[in-house]
Amino acid sequence: MITAATLREHILTAADELCLPLTVRHANQLANHLAHQATLPAPEPGHLTPTQHEALIALAAGEEIEETSRRLCMPADTVKSRRRSLYKALGAKNGAHAVAIAISLGILTLPRTSTAVEDAAWADAVASLGATA
Repeated sequence: MITAATLREHILTAADELCLPLTVRHANQLANHLAHQATLPAPEPGHLTPTQHEALIALAAGEEIEETSRRLCMPADTVKSRRRSLYKALGAKNGAHAVAIAISLGILTLPRTSTAVEDAAWADAVASLGATA
């Protein structure tokens, strides 16, 4: 397990190599934050917060950011932020990718559609009812 002190040294070395203006105090804060994050349990794949789920539903319905913003009476920037949070939670690159991942994880389900064979069988059944009447 990596310690906050080791992280701090790596951060300071990287900042120096990249000529980034980073103070020791900021490196300490960053190292402590990263060390703490490393101790937290990883979220379950596909576990979404209610706001992330709401963003997913709007996205899957084809809503533009402005449409969702008006419908929910919230700023467009908030909708964008929620979508970014959704993408991060699912590991998606964009909206279409997020919807595809959600379907593959079973978070979203596609409506059942009938096949041509089922449609033909249904038409035959309805026709046979009409012939007997």
